[in-house]
Amino acid sequence: MSTRLKNVLACYDLVEAKIETEAISDETNRQPHVWTVNDDYLLRMSENLEELKRHIHLSKLLKTVNVKTQTPIQTVNHEDYVVMDGYYFILCEK
Repeated sequence: MSTRLKNVLACYDLVEAKIETEAISDETNRQPHVWTVNDDYLLRMSENLEELKRHIHLSKLLKTVNVKTQTPIQTVNHEDYVVMDGYYFILCEK
């Protein structure tokens, strides 16, 4: 696991997490940006903060009307996402 991912997961108090890269068949030329964490969570990376904020907002709205969606898990500092090395990370339940 890369140092960056270790540091991101530490923000969620998941220091000893098992992480696997998700293979996305139609995005073969793109760097890895989705990982499974401990078989229970998905960690997503984005370069676009506005897109990430929109995803978070829509997920929370859908949850309020009982639509099952991947809502963000807050960090130990009660944030919805982590900023690291110019990238934005969000952790969601699978």
